[in-house]
Amino acid sequence: MRVAIRRTLRVGAQAGTEIEDLGIEPDKIHEPTVQDLLNNDVDLFQAAAELLP
Repeated sequence: MRVAIRRTLRVGAQAGTEIEDLGIEPDKIHEPTVQDLLNNDVDLFQAAAELLP
């Protein structure tokens, strides 16, 4: 089995630093709801859509 891995680098204040080394700090968290569990993440998708500009 072969896997190709591409490194992604940041720009701006963190220029050149690999994303893998820093991780991601979420600013929004969606707790799973009963509707998410029973209806294929319907509330999760709605919450995500509301975050889009």
